[in-house]
Amino acid sequence: MLRRTNHWKEMPGLGLRDLSRQFDELRREMDRVFFEGERGGFALGREIWPTATVTDNGGSWMLRAELPGLTEKDLELTVNADSVTVRAERKVEAPQGYTVHRRERAGFRLARTFSLPTKIDPEKVEASLKHGVLTVTLSKAPEAQPRQIQVKVS
Repeated sequence: MLRRTNHWKEMPGLGLRDLSRQFDELRREMDRVFFEGERGGFALGREIWPTATVTDNGGSWMLRAELPGLTEKDLELTVNADSVTVRAERKVEAPQGYTVHRRERAGFRLARTFSLPTKIDPEKVEASLKHGVLTVTLSKAPEAQPRQIQVKVS
């Protein structure tokens, strides 16, 4: 038979005030973890931001990353033989002569490297930023591009 109890009443030294204080501490800690990241937003894991998708288009890789509120001046791309690194920084400053009343959008710095399973041609990389989405086309190196092999019948 199941018995309903108030476990906090049965625990010595743990009164309602102590329980309330522990919940407040837990809430503050969760707020710190989730909302006080470097970028001033949801920061469960900073390494997962910016959210991105990498697709294989046969002769090239396409990287799409969401970077709302950034301009091309805020971005830096570095391409290696088999990876691309996206760096960004947003500085939030009040215009000269103005005072900040409320600041909910924080400045941030980020760097994220995307490793690719094949070598790429660094000379044939194109990047564009439109509506907060960074699109990077990374052409595969000639030796990494798929080749179609003709099957001969004997």
